[in-house]
Amino acid sequence: MSHKPLFVLRRHPTVLIIAMLLLVLMAPSAGAQPVLTLSATNGRDPGSEATESALLAANRIAAPASPPAGNLDPSFDGDGIVATGISSSPGSSNEYAWAVAIQSDGKIVAAGYANNGSNDDFALARYNTNGSLDATFGSGGKITTPILSSHDIAQAVAIQSDGKIVAAGRAYNGSNDDFALARYNSDGSLDTSFDSDGKVTTAIGVLSDGAYAIAIQSDGKIVVAGYANNGSNDDFALARYNTNGSLDATFGSGGKVTTPILSSTDQAYAVASQSDGKIVVAGRAYNGSNDDFALARYNSNGSLDTSFDTDGKLSTVIGNGNDYVRAMRLQSDGKIVVAGYANTGTNDDFTLARYQVASTSSQTIAHNASSMLEGVTVTNHSGASCTLTITKYPVPPGGTPADSGEMPVHWRLTTDCTSYNFDLVFSYNDTEALFGNNVNEANLQAYRSTNGNDYSLVGGTVNTTANTVTVTGVTQLSWWALGSNAPLAVDIASFIAGPAGDGAVRLAWETVSEVDHLGFNLYRGPAPEGPWTRLNAGLIASPSPGATGGHSYEWLDTDVSAGQVAWYQLEALDMHGAAQIAGLVSVQAGPAAPRARLWLPLVVH
Repeated sequence: MSHKPLFVLRRHPTVLIIAMLLLVLMAPSAGAQPVLTLSATNGRDPGSEATESALLAANRIAAPASPPAGNLDPSFDGDGIVATGISSSPGSSNEYAWAVAIQSDGKIVAAGYANNGSNDDFALARYNTNGSLDATFGSGGKITTPILSSHDIAQAVAIQSDGKIVAAGRAYNGSNDDFALARYNSDGSLDTSFDSDGKVTTAIGVLSDGAYAIAIQSDGKIVVAGYANNGSNDDFALARYNTNGSLDATFGSGGKVTTPILSSTDQAYAVASQSDGKIVVAGRAYNGSNDDFALARYNSNGSLDTSFDTDGKLSTVIGNGNDYVRAMRLQSDGKIVVAGYANTGTNDDFTLARYQVASTSSQTIAHNASSMLEGVTVTNHSGASCTLTITKYPVPPGGTPADSGEMPVHWRLTTDCTSYNFDLVFSYNDTEALFGNNVNEANLQAYRSTNGNDYSLVGGTVNTTANTVTVTGVTQLSWWALGSNAPLAVDIASFIAGPAGDGAVRLAWETVSEVDHLGFNLYRGPAPEGPWTRLNAGLIASPSPGATGGHSYEWLDTDVSAGQVAWYQLEALDMHGAAQIAGLVSVQAGPAAPRARLWLPLVVH
């Protein structure tokens, strides 16, 4: 078997080099030439040969070119690349680095596994900032650790605030794999304050379990995420450990949590801890045909956070084959960024997705005072101060506020006042109106629900200039949403797009009813917000205007570059000349496999 050493690479940042020259201009006459003078340095005389060479170089104003961003960093082991043999018998085994972490002093810790001649052990290496092995760590900068008596593989590593290093992965117990952790002191020795010997294994499911990711909470507790087999397939699996290595009994069931995302194999590859203690996990979930991006969010006690996509978990179809999340980071504004790959039908592409999250604000509002929280301006007429808490959900938690359309934002309002009277002004933006479900902005009204699912009409006054809906005299809170109850002149059953050969897209849509309907206009744009180009020279007329029955329509767009992602907007015109957006889709033109997404769900009456 060929030897595959552990590799570490570092890229060079963009460097701005500015050469500053001091010019002393001596002008005894109008025709005199400027003279560059240099002071003597290091004992050299300004008239020496060395100074003359310096003057010539300065007059040429030559400066070394700055290395382009992304070039390998030559200050890192000379060429930006380091290969390290970990095992005692280089050339006899494979070695892999699965994870990397940067210490506060800039040193680099890589973790993975190395073969000991009969099986695999946890393996770590620490490098100085110049790429050399750190001799103060382990044996010459390297460590191998057997966890159990067979294969042990580290797949995640994290640095604690005290400089201790935690590695996590899996260890074979003789029958199957268990979660495995090891904690090291800063010199690479095992930390015996962690489960007495620095090592912990945990059985999660009934068969094999493995940890792929690790996060250190602000209180020092350690969260690891991966998978656990339930006897039929794998589920998302988490375990949380106290700082001494014991399972945290306040988390899930005895420190462990398993979560099925869909009905088959689900595995987590990334985990992050939010500042509020909530835990986000990402990976993949099998939908019956292939894998999709999958996320779940948990409260600090391990229960699913139902403010996250209504049930705490979600899956997202990206490409036409397997889609995997391999890494995740949380932005400072709370948005979740995941990265991995998506299959196009022929190969895999780099893929990123970003998810919005619910946001919550609380404030005490005095009698007859007003305040805005999460896009809702509240005026308190309760006769006393009331503390109001509002959570804004960017993804609707369920229900249908209006038959013909709803805005993709819901609010949950609660107060500590047992008796209250509020005026509410709900604000929305044009993007939310665009992506609503057949929203007719002029007819927006407020809807309320006691359970987040079944909404009833309350009413309100819409201001399409200010983008607000106002409701006065509110004495019941709970869930709120904005919707439009004015039906379209035409009921759309479907609006789809797909590639039709090189540089062509075929669009098709069907109607159920065309009461008061005259015809359609079709627009193409490079993005969901446009700019839009009208494709049809004349109106795509209804075959039977005003009919109670439906029709099928098709359009072939041959003016699209192969592989281009195009957006299409369908506009319906009623018999009075009023126009309304009836659908929005995107598609990648041929010859690449299609990636069609229906962004504007269409309601059939």
